[in-house]
Amino acid sequence: MAVLETAHSDSTLCIVTTRNIQVNIWSNAPTVVQVRAFGRASATITRRHLRGAGLINLIKSGKATFSEEVREELVKLMKTSVFLLGASHVVVVGGLTGTAVRAFMSTVILLGRPAVPNKVFSEPKAAAAWHVPLLAQGAEPWSAAEFVALLEQAQLS
Repeated sequence: MAVLETAHSDSTLCIVTTRNIQVNIWSNAPTVVQVRAFGRASATITRRHLRGAGLINLIKSGKATFSEEVREELVKLMKTSVFLLGASHVVVVGGLTGTAVRAFMSTVILLGRPAVPNKVFSEPKAAAAWHVPLLAQGAEPWSAAEFVALLEQAQLS
């Protein structure tokens, strides 16, 4: 089990870090305040891991309603992404809500045109298969099993 350090926690967003990965665990659509907390936590982890850090956005529940202000803030973050080892956006919400969230995240990536790899997934194993090779380029490589176990642990948060 990974040792998780909490960088932020409220009813919608819990941000944890372990080794060179930041996991944002979303339980509902974000507000601008939460997106900015995400940005601050991102700056902190990337200062600690100069050879690169990775990001996992784990969307585990919530509604697919995003204000224009939130969209703009997320696109801005995407354009200035500091996660050199890529970002996985894992949407485990099912049904139409999950489809809408995956479409929203794909749009944010498209509009943000990040300089680092970003991809949206519906399940952890696919995210691990894509993200683990990127993490291997950093100082602290991950195995697929460790990556999936981290996501399972984060879902319980």
